[in-house]
Parts: sequence; structure tokens; C-alpha cells
Amino acid sequence: MPIRNFSFIAAVLALLLGSSWVTGCGLQQNGKGQLANQKSNSSSQDIDDFNGVGLYGNSIDEHPKDADVYNDMCAAKFDLQDYRGAIAYCSEAIKINPNHAVAFYNRANSKSELNDIKGAISDYSKAIEINSRNNYAFGNRCNSKIELEDYAGAILDCNMAIKIDPNYPNAYNNRAIAKFALGDRTGACLDWNKAASLGIETTAQWLNSESGAWCGFAQ
Repeated sequence: MPIRNFSFIAAVLALLLGSSWVTGCGLQQNGKGQLANQKSNSSSQDIDDFNGVGLYGNSIDEHPKDADVYNDMCAAKFDLQDYRGAIAYCSEAIKINPNHAVAFYNRANSKSELNDIKGAISDYSKAIEINSRNNYAFGNRCNSKIELEDYAGAILDCNMAIKIDPNYPNAYNNRAIAKFALGDRTGACLDWNKAASLGIETTAQWLNSESGAWCGFAQ
């Protein structure tokens, strides 16, 4: 998830870690936990995205009261970076099924892309209220709280994400950012090293670089 509003500490983190220092998890299909926003610059991916929109559009015509179909269209719109369109379809899914946790989660991601961070947090919170085991919702709400400089709140959310899934690398990466912002350099380094060991390549590269050498003691 890209940085939007830089505070002083965010600017420092960006210099240390690069512009993609906050890592988030993408959209979910209907309750399956699958990620739907693994983007590609290839034309074949673009064709697949457009085909997906057409496919789900036909499904909506056939099943106009099926919240899952609207959620899938929301995911397809998100892939095309049509975030307002995604929000509209997720909102329709929620209208049909007010307890559709995945639609709240996906709408939150779309709001975040439009820099509606408070709106995103509200939707992540609703997704968590409906399904308290959604580690991605906790992890992405952690991201959003970092953007609002609520670092203590971010740590609590990342703690929950890690409690649900101890091998969730983004949660360690983002908890490290929040800890660093609060002055806990030792805790931050431990979490960054854990994130690197779980596959966050950009963090691993930074730890092995000259600028990240100070954090290498935790390896």
C-alpha cells in the first residue's frame, strides 16, 4: 500500500526503507482468503481483468441478489484500479448482505487507495467485528493506523494479526515500522528480521544494505 501523507517520521522511514515501506494484503474472494490484486503490467493480465469484469457482469444479470457476485465484481474493478467502481459494487454486496465481512474488507482496501483512511479503518473494523479471525483485516488496519500516525494502535492490530497467523510477514514488517516510530529500535529490528525470514524481499535487501547494517545485529 503506497505512502500518502508523510509526517516527519514517515519521511525518515521512507529514506531508510524506500517508498514502499508499508506492506499490505490485497483483496479477498468470497470467504476463501484468496488474494485478487496480484497485478501484472502484461497485456494478457489486462485482458484477464477485463474478461473478469465481463464475466461477473453477466453473473450479476443472472443473480441480481447474490452478494458474492457483487463482491467478485468489486475485486475485478479493484484490479483495474477503478476504486470508486469497486466501492460501488462492494457497497451493493453489503446492502444485500450486511454481514458480508469480505465485502467490508475489500471496500476498505478500495477506500484506502483513494486516501480515505478513516473510512478504510471503519470498514476494516466492521470486517473484524463480523469475522474476528481475519488476520488480513487486522494487518491492513494496522497499515491505516500507521498512516494516521496511531503507532500504538497499529502495534495492537499487528499483534492480533500475528496471533492469528504467526507466519504473516506483512504484520511483522508493519509492526516494526510502528515500533521504530515509537523509538523501539531493538523491537523494530527483531520484527524486520522476522519479516525478511518470512519472505519480504525488500526488507531483506535493506537489512543487507549499508543503510540497514545497523539493524543486522538481530539476525
